[in-house]
Amino acid sequence: MPTIDMTRALFQVLLSTFLFACFGFTPQHSLTRNSIEHVHSSKLHSQIIELENGKSFELHEISDDSESGSAFCEFPSDKDLEKLPNGLKGGYKVMKTYQISFSHQKPMLIQEALTTLDPINYPTLSRARKACRKGSIIIHNGPIQNGEEHQAFSSKSKRARVGVVVNAGDVIGVQIMMGTFKKKRCYPNIMYSRPRFSLPILYEDDHLAIVDKPAQIAMYSTRESKSGSTSRRTIRDILPWTLTPPHPGTHGNPLRRPIAVHRLDTPTNGVVVVAKTKTAMDSLYHQFQSRKTIKSYIAIVNGHPQGNDYPGKSENGWNIIDYPLGGKHAVTRWRVMKTAKSLNAKDGLLTQVEVQPKTGRYHQIRRHFMLICRRPLVGDKIYAGLLQAPRFLRNGLYLCSNGITLEHPYYNTSIGRKEWETIVKNGENYGDFSELHLSDDGQNKVMLTIRKEPPKRFEKLMWGEESWANQKAMDESIPERLISNVKERNF
Repeated sequence: MPTIDMTRALFQVLLSTFLFACFGFTPQHSLTRNSIEHVHSSKLHSQIIELENGKSFELHEISDDSESGSAFCEFPSDKDLEKLPNGLKGGYKVMKTYQISFSHQKPMLIQEALTTLDPINYPTLSRARKACRKGSIIIHNGPIQNGEEHQAFSSKSKRARVGVVVNAGDVIGVQIMMGTFKKKRCYPNIMYSRPRFSLPILYEDDHLAIVDKPAQIAMYSTRESKSGSTSRRTIRDILPWTLTPPHPGTHGNPLRRPIAVHRLDTPTNGVVVVAKTKTAMDSLYHQFQSRKTIKSYIAIVNGHPQGNDYPGKSENGWNIIDYPLGGKHAVTRWRVMKTAKSLNAKDGLLTQVEVQPKTGRYHQIRRHFMLICRRPLVGDKIYAGLLQAPRFLRNGLYLCSNGITLEHPYYNTSIGRKEWETIVKNGENYGDFSELHLSDDGQNKVMLTIRKEPPKRFEKLMWGEESWANQKAMDESIPERLISNVKERNF
């Protein structure tokens, strides 16, 4: 039995055939002889690009509601992108063009023209209006001359807004973001603007990346923000703009958008691991679930965690907290790095500790230090907001993911091992924060270790509190010195 969508599509095809016979619209593909067609489904939007040399690429639309990892694709190279006409904005390429026949003398609205020229991709006026609002449709007034195909849309065209009138001889172009932002390749076909914050990259190759998440930035957006619209100020939304897509021929089924394989709390900053291929995603998921990764955190504790009532145990210089959270097993290792005097902290001390959680329970580090050590993390508003000095709650949570060690998801495969041997032979370097090395357990697996320094506000807090405490002690000792000097003179 035909559905409503099938009936509507059949009606659109019949309507477009009637309008074509009456008004003489003639759809034409790309002016550079590149045959490009658009494929649409109810859950997934994509662009299938076919070039002159026989190559074809299916670029899936990256939008707010697109599912991560549900499709794989191969991205075009820089040489392939050079063959496509430039769009109206930098980084955009024209994927498809339509020219209105000169025999058609009656003007028409742009949304009506799109539904007439391409009823498959624009079956309704609502779909055509949405494409115009996204900036995907551009108009070149009049025909394009020979030899101007590559730069015609970038120099002599305008954005098609809803309600704009097109005339005979005008050329309508469909442009998409093809992945160039500030002279750096990013993921193509991104349908939203770039979030307004930076995301430093600590390590990146064709299979995974490791980024430095800022504090107060969520990993994923909630349903609605305070203004009522979906918030794009998230790590998920900025990853396609920041990372470079895998090169053509990359093994492991490249994902259409990068995926973070674990989470950090919104107030926590630091290391986040991102997968760029399906093989890497599966491998990294397995490593986190089986607890093969070694995660390292830096935190500042309000007081000294190992007080007189500390119930934990010690092992090889590490203090062990083994206490279930939410009915699930949870283990946290920690050790003291340094201390600083403080007039506002418990025990008169601030303690900077290194933490290695063995499990990944909800708010595990914060809850363990508050429940077991009875010493909360500085800036923790959830579990100790009323138990800390107000000055400790002004600059956020003092918890940073400063390092991680994991098995490289590609270099430990049979194909990737050969590339690893080439890397060792050529002595390639991947930056100041990363280190590729072989494991010490006798299995000779390729390991990736990332280390970074905590934010400057950590050192600033420790230094400021101790300086204030020392200055206060000096001020209190001045009257005692004066009294002692007077007594010495009298005697």
